[in-house]
Amino acid sequence: MPWIRTVPYKEATGLLKEEYDTAIERAGRIYNILSLQSLRPRAMRASIRLYAELMHAPSGRLADALGIDPEPDMPPP
Repeated sequence: MPWIRTVPYKEATGLLKEEYDTAIERAGRIYNILSLQSLRPRAMRASIRLYAELMHAPSGRLADALGIDPEPDMPPP
């Protein structure tokens, strides 16, 4: 089984700490998909913004086009 090095919350600083804190505020936890990106916090931030734009953009949500509710308990960003 592959092993990917990640930065745990307790060791996070700077931008990564900000992104982790935001994730906890938004979803109540840090999902693995985020922690897998922890070595590249700028890429993590960009992927979160892309996800939010695709799934929650009022101009045409991708989730609507696909007929899914991406995160029913999560308010839009």
